[in-house]
Amino acid sequence: MTTVLRDLVSSDFEQVLAVSQSVWDDDYAPLSFHNWIDDSNWYVYGVFENGVLLGFIALQLIPETNHAWVKALRIRNDRQGTGLGTQLTKHTITKAKEFDVKKLWYATSSRNKASIKIAEKIGFHLVNNVGYFRLEKPLPAHQTPSPNFQPHDIDAEGIHEILSVYPELITTETIPIAWNFETKDLLGLKRLEEKATFKVVRNEQGLPKALRISYLRERNDSKAAINTFYVLDRSIFVDLIARTIAEHDESDIDTLVFFLGPNGTEWSKTLGIVPEEYFDRRFLLYEKTL
Repeated sequence: MTTVLRDLVSSDFEQVLAVSQSVWDDDYAPLSFHNWIDDSNWYVYGVFENGVLLGFIALQLIPETNHAWVKALRIRNDRQGTGLGTQLTKHTITKAKEFDVKKLWYATSSRNKASIKIAEKIGFHLVNNVGYFRLEKPLPAHQTPSPNFQPHDIDAEGIHEILSVYPELITTETIPIAWNFETKDLLGLKRLEEKATFKVVRNEQGLPKALRISYLRERNDSKAAINTFYVLDRSIFVDLIARTIAEHDESDIDTLVFFLGPNGTEWSKTLGIVPEEYFDRRFLLYEKTL
Protein backbone atom coordinates (compact mmCIF):
# COMPACT_ATOMS: atom_id res chain seq x y z
CA MET A 1 0.00 0.00 0.00
CA THR A 2 1.50 3.34 -1.09
CA THR A 3 0.32 6.19 1.11
CA VAL A 4 0.88 9.94 1.38
CA LEU A 5 0.94 11.65 4.79
CA ARG A 6 0.40 15.40 4.82
CA ASP A 7 -1.06 18.34 6.74
CA LEU A 8 -4.81 18.65 6.30
CA VAL A 9 -6.48 21.84 5.05
CA SER A 10 -10.04 23.17 5.12
CA SER A 11 -10.91 21.59 1.79
CA ASP A 12 -10.31 18.13 3.31
CA PHE A 13 -13.40 18.52 5.49
CA GLU A 14 -15.71 16.19 3.56
CA GLN A 15 -13.15 13.40 3.73
CA VAL A 16 -12.61 14.03 7.45
CA LEU A 17 -16.37 13.78 7.92
CA ALA A 18 -16.49 10.49 6.00
CA VAL A 19 -13.72 8.95 8.11
CA SER A 20 -15.37 10.12 11.34
CA GLN A 21 -18.78 8.80 10.36
CA SER A 22 -17.28 5.40 9.65
CA VAL A 23 -16.06 5.28 13.26
CA TRP A 24 -18.71 7.11 15.35
CA ASP A 25 -22.13 8.55 14.61
CA ASP A 26 -21.65 11.50 16.97
CA ASP A 27 -17.98 12.35 16.58
CA TYR A 28 -16.80 15.78 17.71
CA ALA A 29 -13.88 15.89 15.26
CA PRO A 30 -15.79 17.16 12.17
CA LEU A 31 -17.45 19.85 14.29
CA SER A 32 -14.06 21.05 15.50
CA PHE A 33 -12.06 20.54 12.31
CA HIS A 34 -12.30 24.08 10.88
CA ASN A 35 -11.45 25.60 14.27
CA TRP A 36 -8.38 23.38 14.44
CA ILE A 37 -7.25 24.46 10.99
CA ASP A 38 -7.64 28.14 11.93
CA ASP A 39 -5.89 27.81 15.32
CA SER A 40 -2.12 28.26 15.34
CA ASN A 41 -1.84 25.81 18.27
CA TRP A 42 -3.40 22.95 16.29
CA TYR A 43 -1.98 20.81 13.48
CA VAL A 44 -3.97 18.08 11.75
CA TYR A 45 -2.32 15.33 9.72
CA GLY A 46 -3.90 12.82 7.39
CA VAL A 47 -2.82 9.69 5.53
CA PHE A 48 -4.11 9.21 1.97
CA GLU A 49 -4.17 6.43 -0.59
CA ASN A 50 -4.90 7.45 -4.19
CA GLY A 51 -6.27 10.74 -2.91
CA VAL A 52 -8.65 9.08 -0.42
CA LEU A 53 -8.27 9.92 3.27
CA LEU A 54 -7.79 6.76 5.34
CA GLY A 55 -7.19 8.37 8.73
CA PHE A 56 -6.18 11.52 10.56
CA ILE A 57 -4.77 12.78 13.84
CA ALA A 58 -4.32 16.15 15.59
CA LEU A 59 -1.50 17.75 17.55
CA GLN A 60 -2.52 20.45 20.04
CA LEU A 61 0.19 22.64 21.55
CA ILE A 62 -0.58 23.98 25.04
CA PRO A 63 0.36 27.69 25.21
CA GLU A 64 2.96 28.80 27.77
CA THR A 65 4.10 25.21 28.30
CA ASN A 66 6.27 22.60 26.62
CA HIS A 67 3.34 20.15 26.72
CA ALA A 68 1.12 19.03 23.86
CA TRP A 69 -1.73 16.66 23.10
CA VAL A 70 -2.16 13.86 20.60
CA LYS A 71 -5.87 14.00 19.81
CA ALA A 72 -8.62 12.74 17.53
CA LEU A 73 -6.88 9.70 16.08
CA ARG A 74 -9.36 8.30 13.57
CA ILE A 75 -8.84 5.45 11.12
CA ARG A 76 -11.49 4.56 8.55
CA ASN A 77 -13.44 1.57 9.78
CA ASP A 78 -12.33 -0.76 6.98
CA ARG A 79 -8.62 0.13 7.45
CA GLN A 80 -8.32 -0.29 11.21
CA GLY A 81 -5.67 -2.72 12.38
CA THR A 82 -3.42 -2.06 9.38
CA GLY A 83 -0.80 0.05 11.17
CA LEU A 84 -2.09 3.43 10.03
CA GLY A 85 -2.81 4.55 13.59
CA THR A 86 0.75 3.79 14.61
CA GLN A 87 2.08 5.57 11.52
CA LEU A 88 0.06 8.72 12.24
CA THR A 89 0.97 8.76 15.92
CA LYS A 90 4.69 8.38 15.21
CA HIS A 91 4.45 11.22 12.68
CA THR A 92 2.79 13.42 15.32
CA ILE A 93 5.56 12.65 17.80
CA THR A 94 8.13 13.72 15.22
CA LYS A 95 6.26 16.97 14.60
CA ALA A 96 5.93 17.61 18.35
CA LYS A 97 9.71 17.39 18.72
CA GLU A 98 10.05 20.06 16.01
CA PHE A 99 8.01 22.37 18.27
CA ASP A 100 10.32 21.55 21.19
CA VAL A 101 7.56 19.70 23.03
CA LYS A 102 8.93 17.83 26.05
CA LYS A 103 5.80 16.07 27.28
CA LEU A 104 3.09 14.56 25.10
CA TRP A 105 -0.34 13.48 26.35
CA TYR A 106 -2.79 10.96 24.90
CA ALA A 107 -6.21 10.30 26.46
CA THR A 108 -8.57 7.43 25.73
CA SER A 109 -11.25 5.20 27.21
CA SER A 110 -10.40 1.94 28.95
CA ARG A 111 -12.71 0.25 26.43
CA ASN A 112 -10.75 1.49 23.43
CA LYS A 113 -8.29 -1.40 23.33
CA ALA A 114 -6.92 -0.46 19.89
CA SER A 115 -6.09 3.06 21.07
CA ILE A 116 -4.43 1.76 24.23
CA LYS A 117 -2.37 -0.71 22.20
CA ILE A 118 -1.04 2.06 19.95
CA ALA A 119 -0.15 4.30 22.90
CA GLU A 120 1.71 1.59 24.79
CA LYS A 121 3.43 0.30 21.65
CA ILE A 122 4.93 3.73 20.99
CA GLY A 123 6.13 4.24 24.55
CA PHE A 124 3.37 6.17 26.30
CA HIS A 125 2.80 5.21 29.94
CA LEU A 126 -0.32 5.55 32.07
CA VAL A 127 -0.29 8.54 34.47
CA ASN A 128 -3.96 8.97 35.43
CA ASN A 129 -6.92 6.62 35.62
CA VAL A 130 -10.34 8.02 36.60
CA GLY A 131 -13.85 6.67 36.83
CA TYR A 132 -16.70 8.29 34.96
CA PHE A 133 -20.34 7.74 34.09
CA ARG A 134 -23.22 9.54 32.43
CA LEU A 135 -26.94 9.86 33.09
CA GLU A 136 -29.52 10.62 30.42
CA LYS A 137 -32.90 12.26 30.89
CA PRO A 138 -35.12 11.29 32.60
CA LEU A 139 -32.73 11.48 35.53
CA PRO A 140 -32.98 8.99 38.41
CA ALA A 141 -34.65 9.71 41.72
CA HIS A 142 -32.39 11.34 44.28
CA GLN A 143 -32.31 12.37 47.91
CA THR A 144 -32.92 15.98 48.95
CA PRO A 145 -29.60 17.86 49.07
CA SER A 146 -28.49 18.65 52.61
CA PRO A 147 -28.33 22.27 53.82
CA ASN A 148 -25.18 21.27 55.75
CA PHE A 149 -23.06 20.86 52.61
CA GLN A 150 -23.22 24.15 50.74
CA PRO A 151 -20.84 24.51 47.77
CA HIS A 152 -19.32 27.99 47.44
CA ASP A 153 -17.83 29.66 44.38
CA ILE A 154 -14.06 29.90 44.25
CA ASP A 155 -11.57 30.98 41.60
CA ALA A 156 -8.43 29.34 40.24
CA GLU A 157 -6.13 31.19 42.63
CA GLY A 158 -8.30 30.13 45.56
CA ILE A 159 -8.13 26.48 44.49
CA HIS A 160 -4.38 26.74 44.03
CA GLU A 161 -4.00 28.16 47.53
CA ILE A 162 -6.14 25.35 48.99
CA LEU A 163 -4.07 22.70 47.22
CA SER A 164 -0.84 24.20 48.54
CA VAL A 165 -2.11 23.62 52.08
CA TYR A 166 -4.30 20.54 51.53
CA PRO A 167 -2.67 18.55 48.69
CA GLU A 168 -4.66 15.47 49.71
CA LEU A 169 -7.73 16.99 48.02
CA ILE A 170 -6.20 16.24 44.59
CA THR A 171 -3.37 13.73 44.77
CA THR A 172 -2.81 13.38 41.00
CA GLU A 173 -0.90 15.90 38.90
CA THR A 174 -3.72 16.20 36.37
CA ILE A 175 -7.46 16.89 36.58
CA PRO A 176 -10.04 15.34 34.23
CA ILE A 177 -12.74 17.51 32.70
CA ALA A 178 -14.90 16.90 29.63
CA TRP A 179 -12.80 14.09 28.09
CA ASN A 180 -9.67 16.10 28.65
CA PHE A 181 -7.10 16.61 31.37
CA GLU A 182 -5.48 19.71 32.79
CA THR A 183 -2.57 20.28 35.14
CA LYS A 184 -3.36 21.31 38.71
CA ASP A 185 -0.76 24.09 38.83
CA LEU A 186 -1.97 27.70 38.70
CA LEU A 187 -1.63 28.01 34.93
CA GLY A 188 -3.61 24.82 34.42
CA LEU A 189 -6.33 25.92 36.84
CA LYS A 190 -6.59 29.27 35.06
CA ARG A 191 -6.97 27.49 31.72
CA LEU A 192 -9.75 25.44 33.29
CA GLU A 193 -11.35 28.60 34.63
CA GLU A 194 -11.74 29.93 31.09
CA LYS A 195 -14.40 27.29 30.38
CA ALA A 196 -15.45 25.87 33.75
CA THR A 197 -16.56 26.98 37.21
CA PHE A 198 -15.24 25.87 40.60
CA LYS A 199 -17.10 25.26 43.84
CA VAL A 200 -15.63 24.14 47.15
CA VAL A 201 -17.37 22.45 50.09
CA ARG A 202 -15.96 22.96 53.59
CA ASN A 203 -16.83 21.17 56.82
CA GLU A 204 -17.94 22.89 60.03
CA GLN A 205 -14.31 23.59 60.91
CA GLY A 206 -13.79 25.34 57.58
CA LEU A 207 -11.58 22.62 56.12
CA PRO A 208 -12.01 21.94 52.37
CA LYS A 209 -13.59 18.54 51.83
CA ALA A 210 -14.72 18.65 48.21
CA LEU A 211 -14.08 20.37 44.91
CA ARG A 212 -16.61 20.46 42.09
CA ILE A 213 -15.64 21.59 38.59
CA SER A 214 -18.55 22.19 36.21
CA TYR A 215 -18.58 22.66 32.45
CA LEU A 216 -21.47 23.07 30.00
CA ARG A 217 -21.11 21.58 26.52
CA GLU A 218 -23.49 22.11 23.60
CA ARG A 219 -23.21 19.96 20.48
CA ASN A 220 -25.69 19.08 17.75
CA ASP A 221 -28.60 20.67 19.66
CA SER A 222 -27.72 18.58 22.69
CA LYS A 223 -26.59 19.96 26.04
CA ALA A 224 -24.43 18.15 28.57
CA ALA A 225 -23.52 19.29 32.08
CA ILE A 226 -20.10 17.83 32.82
CA ASN A 227 -18.80 17.68 36.38
CA THR A 228 -15.57 16.59 38.01
CA PHE A 229 -15.59 15.74 41.71
CA TYR A 230 -12.72 15.44 44.18
CA VAL A 231 -14.16 14.54 47.58
CA LEU A 232 -12.67 13.45 50.91
CA ASP A 233 -15.96 12.68 52.70
CA ARG A 234 -18.41 10.04 51.43
CA SER A 235 -21.52 11.81 52.74
CA ILE A 236 -20.51 14.98 50.90
CA PHE A 237 -19.92 12.97 47.73
CA VAL A 238 -23.42 11.44 47.89
CA ASP A 239 -24.88 14.89 48.53
CA LEU A 240 -23.02 16.44 45.59
CA ILE A 241 -24.31 13.77 43.22
CA ALA A 242 -27.88 14.33 44.47
CA ARG A 243 -27.45 18.12 44.30
CA THR A 244 -26.20 17.95 40.71
CA ILE A 245 -29.14 15.79 39.65
CA ALA A 246 -31.57 18.12 41.45
CA GLU A 247 -30.08 21.18 39.72
CA HIS A 248 -30.70 19.71 36.28
CA ASP A 249 -33.80 17.58 36.79
CA GLU A 250 -36.04 20.18 35.16
CA SER A 251 -33.44 22.07 33.13
CA ASP A 252 -32.86 21.84 29.39
CA ILE A 253 -29.77 19.68 29.96
CA ASP A 254 -29.99 16.34 28.13
CA THR A 255 -27.07 14.53 29.77
CA LEU A 256 -25.15 14.64 33.03
CA VAL A 257 -21.55 13.43 32.95
CA PHE A 258 -19.46 12.74 36.05
CA PHE A 259 -15.67 12.41 36.22
CA LEU A 260 -14.49 11.16 39.59
CA GLY A 261 -11.40 11.36 41.73
CA PRO A 262 -10.10 8.19 43.44
CA ASN A 263 -12.59 8.25 46.32
CA GLY A 264 -15.56 9.04 44.11
CA THR A 265 -14.62 6.25 41.73
CA GLU A 266 -14.95 3.75 44.57
CA TRP A 267 -18.00 5.33 46.22
CA SER A 268 -19.93 5.55 42.94
CA LYS A 269 -20.32 1.76 42.96
CA THR A 270 -22.72 2.04 45.89
CA LEU A 271 -24.90 4.87 44.56
CA GLY A 272 -27.35 2.57 42.79
CA ILE A 273 -27.76 4.97 39.84
CA VAL A 274 -24.67 4.27 37.71
CA PRO A 275 -25.64 2.46 34.47
CA GLU A 276 -24.12 -0.99 34.24
CA GLU A 277 -22.21 -0.12 31.08
CA TYR A 278 -20.08 2.27 33.15
CA PHE A 279 -19.16 -0.21 35.85
CA ASP A 280 -15.34 -0.25 35.95
CA ARG A 281 -15.07 1.98 32.88
CA ARG A 282 -12.14 4.39 33.14
CA PHE A 283 -10.87 7.50 31.39
CA LEU A 284 -7.13 7.16 30.89
CA LEU A 285 -4.30 9.63 30.44
CA TYR A 286 -1.07 8.42 28.85
CA GLU A 287 2.13 10.43 28.76
CA LYS A 288 5.36 10.30 26.79
CA THR A 289 8.50 12.30 27.53
CA LEU A 290 10.28 13.46 24.37
